Amino acid sequence: MKNEYSPLVKQAWRQLKNQGYDISMAKVFRLLFSDGEIDENGEPTQAAFDNGYVESVPINSPEGRHELLAQFKDANPLYRDIDDSHFLVTEDALGIDEFGQRIVANRIANDPNYLKTSRDSARLLLHMLDSEKREEDQRNDHD
Repeated sequence: MKNEYSPLVKQAWRQLKNQGYDISMAKVFRLLFSDGEIDENGEPTQAAFDNGYVESVPINSPEGRHELLAQFKDANPLYRDIDDSHFLVTEDALGIDEFGQRIVANRIANDPNYLKTSRDSARLLLHMLDSEKREEDQRNDHD
């Protein structure tokens, strides 16, 4: 079993988790490896490029970050219309700022099509963000 996984394996795992799959990183590695999409080091094979699963743009380039964010937005419609400036993309992670978090949390909290637990979690996140903002404002008032 590998202890450290390549960025490609981590990205595939995060994408599957975001889509609701309960899968381990080890299983993602095994599946990609057995399908011939990655080698034993977790790096993409020529088949991965040929099949269009991987592009040759490095993730640490502006084009690579833009492509990763576009793929994320395609897989997660709640985020599609949030401006790219509200995201931070690194080789290992994709983050969203407070403004973006508020947009998504408000959408979930106010959409009856989501489970009650999801709506409650979104409301809790909004409450926490509001509390942090109040505390920050109070600290700034005392300075």
